[in-house]
Amino acid sequence: NNQANLTEGDYTTYFDNIDEILKDNDITQIVLISDNFDRMIVLPKLFKDKYPDIKFAYSSKELLENRRVKGHSYTHNITMDHISKGTGIVELLDYLHISCENAIAIGDDIVDMAMFNAVKTGIAVEDGVEPLKENAKYICPSAKQSGVATILEKILLKEE
Repeated sequence: NNQANLTEGDYTTYFDNIDEILKDNDITQIVLISDNFDRMIVLPKLFKDKYPDIKFAYSSKELLENRRVKGHSYTHNITMDHISKGTGIVELLDYLHISCENAIAIGDDIVDMAMFNAVKTGIAVEDGVEPLKENAKYICPSAKQSGVATILEKILLKEE
């Protein structure tokens, strides 16, 4: 099947050629999901060569490790080169008229570093990646341990 879904709002449109979508739409993110490992493993190079303004912001761990898993679906999150979680948070703060000095970001993966760079306080989840934890002001417990709620209570109640 050469078709893919374009979801916008509450409806889905099918397209045969990604060039049509990229030239006629203001795309900020594309999520590719497939159980075809061989196809997914070559996509980053194919996209980089053809679309230099696109970056692979996230790929399944198995793809990064070049590890095939039977019955598994693989994902790539693709964004335009100038878009990140950091630019998103800056836009949101600007829209809400909130200073980055009064904002926090909570993350667990390296792609969250852009958010840390955009706000005063970066908080890493304890089961997150080491580079993010090294750049965090605080480290909170995992989601399974209600880490976000715990750290927000501490910050809001000023109990450091």
